[in-house]
Amino acid sequence: MSERRHMWSRMNDLEASPELPPTTEQLNQEQLNQEQLNQEQLNQEQLHEIRLRERRASKGPWVVRQHIIDEFVTDRSITTTWEDPSLQWPQSIVGVHQSAHGIGSWIDEDNAKFIAAARTDIPNLLSTLDIFAHPKVYEALLRFSKSEECQGEDKRAIEQALDAAWGLIKSRR
Repeated sequence: MSERRHMWSRMNDLEASPELPPTTEQLNQEQLNQEQLNQEQLNQEQLHEIRLRERRASKGPWVVRQHIIDEFVTDRSITTTWEDPSLQWPQSIVGVHQSAHGIGSWIDEDNAKFIAAARTDIPNLLSTLDIFAHPKVYEALLRFSKSEECQGEDKRAIEQALDAAWGLIKSRR
């Protein structure tokens, strides 16, 4: 929290300094920031679909396991790390058995849909989160948090949003 407030005071110091012509790097950063604000965000329906896929897939966390039986036989799988009480071992998510006789594989349909969609879901979710890493959004949240209107539950929610936004800002550096 203090690191975030320190950033705010540095931003204020920069605003108070005499105007200098922007550098090429500053102009490029401002263009990037504007593109970030204009980026299309996921809509409610898309977010709902992602949540459904996540709920239908096997509980995690998941891990990759490999068991080499001999030079000709290898089992590779993705499994849960939690123990299934009915089976007394982790649940298989995806499995591949490779031997001299061929390759066999298995996967549950809901897990397959979750894995296949992850390639687009994750970048889309990250791009939606990026809006909170935009300096103008961060500054607006910070200004509101300091206003007299921001009290009680609103204040706590804004503080959480600021902490999340600050984490996103730091992760982009």
